Amino acid sequence: MEAWTPEGDLLVSEPDEGRIIELVPGAPTQAATTQKMVLSGMTEPQGLAFARLAGQWVLYLGQSDQIDRYAWGSGTVGGAPTVLARNLPDQDPNGDDVHRTKDVAVAPNGTVYFNVSSSSNADPNDRSMTPPRAVIMAVNPDGGDLHVVESGVRNGEGLAAAPDGTVWTAVNNRDNIAYPFHNSYDGISEPQHVEDEAIPGQAAVAAPPTGPEGSSGVATRAGHIRGAVNVSRV
Repeated sequence: MEAWTPEGDLLVSEPDEGRIIELVPGAPTQAATTQKMVLSGMTEPQGLAFARLAGQWVLYLGQSDQIDRYAWGSGTVGGAPTVLARNLPDQDPNGDDVHRTKDVAVAPNGTVYFNVSSSSNADPNDRSMTPPRAVIMAVNPDGGDLHVVESGVRNGEGLAAAPDGTVWTAVNNRDNIAYPFHNSYDGISEPQHVEDEAIPGQAAVAAPPTGPEGSSGVATRAGHIRGAVNVSRV
């Protein structure tokens, strides 16, 4: 994943390498880009998001087993991280298609959202884990109020927060389902398209706070993001 730093450089996560690097463009623009190591020795780092906290820039980072917050200054992290959520579901020895990585998004009110994806293509045991898998979770920037905001999101990727606080995620649903799955007649299985082509899927949206007590609404939009079909309150 990528995120622009407050200084305008590009931060890039490399999950397989366990590191975060910063790409600094050369001056003038024709000069070579400088690559700088920011963090290493991480566990499958993926999600990156910058936000202000108490007037200072911070970097939120999603490792496969925890969500971290780093102070950010002078173009790099400063000091040890604050762990917002630890011991998250990660490797599952029973999983046949483990989705380990965690994406991160920060809403304008400071709430941090991240995905905990399914352990396999379809495993009912995901629902009994603590916290459960196949969900989108939220946590305060100080690590408080960790909770699930949307369930049944098999493999939510590409989390993003809109200016009004709405949080979106793409949903990668089950593989090798007969296609077209939305028709009443039997489709044909086209597993090669799972990896090579985009098949219409789902997207989920976590709505901004609504209601008299400011509770959060969560809506799921299905099939090319057409119409809200499910709304729950947290």
